[in-house]
Amino acid sequence: MTEKHKCSQCGEKLEEIQKGHYEQDEIMHQIADDAVPIYYYDIGQYAAHNSWLMTNKPDINTDGNAHDQIQANIYCAIYDGLVEHMAEKEEEYDE
Repeated sequence: MTEKHKCSQCGEKLEEIQKGHYEQDEIMHQIADDAVPIYYYDIGQYAAHNSWLMTNKPDINTDGNAHDQIQANIYCAIYDGLVEHMAEKEEEYDE
């Protein structure tokens, strides 16, 4: 295992990915989910620097409070970015 993945949880996930036990979509959802902040201060910092997070009504968790909706918007933005990135990489691979 590399120095980058010292914690056992990261190591276990990496091993499962390398074995092919996850679908690409599952991996992208997990990455997005793990990247969403959980503390109110961190959520507020994201919103303070990205005002659209407060005004955009997310497709998921539409009945949540303001913090839940900001988290949902962050999740969707990260996931959408991962989808775009994978599409670009697949295009490069196909060329």
